[in-house]
Amino acid sequence: FAENGPFSVISQHGLKLRKYAWTNTHSVVYIDSPAGTGYSFTNNGFCQNETQVGLDLYEALQQFFLLFPELQKNDFFVAGESYGGKYVPAIAYTIHTKNPGASLKINLKGVSIGNGFSDPEHQLEYGEYLYQIGLIDSNVRTLVQQYEDEGIKYIQSKNWVKAFQIFDNLVDGDLNNHTSLFKNVTGFDNYFNYLYTTDPSNELIYMGKYIQRDDVRAAIHVGNATFHGEAQEVEINLISDVMQSVAP
Repeated sequence: FAENGPFSVISQHGLKLRKYAWTNTHSVVYIDSPAGTGYSFTNNGFCQNETQVGLDLYEALQQFFLLFPELQKNDFFVAGESYGGKYVPAIAYTIHTKNPGASLKINLKGVSIGNGFSDPEHQLEYGEYLYQIGLIDSNVRTLVQQYEDEGIKYIQSKNWVKAFQIFDNLVDGDLNNHTSLFKNVTGFDNYFNYLYTTDPSNELIYMGKYIQRDDVRAAIHVGNATFHGEAQEVEINLISDVMQSVAP
């Protein structure tokens, strides 16, 4: 929503219409997923694999089309980015397998994944890339490649937690209680765009504050629900899922 929705949040209180929003030409449903992120919630524990993620999203879509049956005939595409490289195939596969026996069918036509983290074994290649763009020298490249080799070894032996820890220590730095090797050797906080050492956009911060305003809560019918901008508990429960592949 923050990247292609009808408006962007330019401050805690200010909105700006987005000229090229997806919603200009399409009906778009934005879902906080997995359960426990954003305003989504769970009373039955958190998802631990993509099967559970897919089933939760499928149930949400079934409820949506019951409320808005006039949209059911529309062509349906699933889109996502980053870890959506897992969620998008999860819900698309669930729809595909459930549709034949479902009384309410979803008119699935395709998927779209941007910058997706879908196949860690073959995407865990940072050393050569960072070296070629000049962010590290050959010695650090060798060190990074040692991390990569160890991570791939754990993936191939299905030791998913160890593989995640290697990835976290190398790049992510989410759950390891210390900075990643990437940050230590480059000084970069932001690993999404090598043109910026830190994330230049405050929009997600502004968005989080904006949608917690009382008037916005009332408008989107979330009441007093807790908003989780970055739900660490959700990530912890998915640790064994992160380094698994969804490649065919």
